[in-house]
Amino acid sequence: LDGTGHADLGQLMSVDRPNAFSIAAWVKLQGDGAILSRMEKAPGYRGYDLLVGDRRLQAHLSHAWPDDALKVRTREQLPQNQWLHVALTSDGSGKAAGVKLYVNGRLKDVEVEKDRLTNPVATTEPLRIGSRHGEAFLTGQVDDVRFFNRVLPADEAVALTFEGYRP
Repeated sequence: LDGTGHADLGQLMSVDRPNAFSIAAWVKLQGDGAILSRMEKAPGYRGYDLLVGDRRLQAHLSHAWPDDALKVRTREQLPQNQWLHVALTSDGSGKAAGVKLYVNGRLKDVEVEKDRLTNPVATTEPLRIGSRHGEAFLTGQVDDVRFFNRVLPADEAVALTFEGYRP
């Protein structure tokens, strides 16, 4: 992804509150932007995304930004120009405590910026790899994106990172 486009995957991977889900992907970042999203434009930003901003991994789940939404981001910045395995899990509770971010199989400490989601996040927007509805275009590479209709336990997040390397 060169920071000017994205892949549009249609109506794949609809998630909604209160359903649990997880997303995992390999990324090689050269700048900030949306790894993936299924989100409407402002002002409401209904939907979800997995995004890098200020070199920090972020997740948004939103019904109507900023009053009915969740946002968490890692405290640590991500390195650039190296492959990283990232994962997002959500237990569907509508609380930031139910959202976890993993980098290379390690659960990361997060800062909570929004912590009140009470309504659905489902949207008719397509799943996009590399942007969020015409903005937040990613520069870098994305590979092996996986979706799960459950919360991945920590040991599975680690296993995904080492898949193909461990017996």
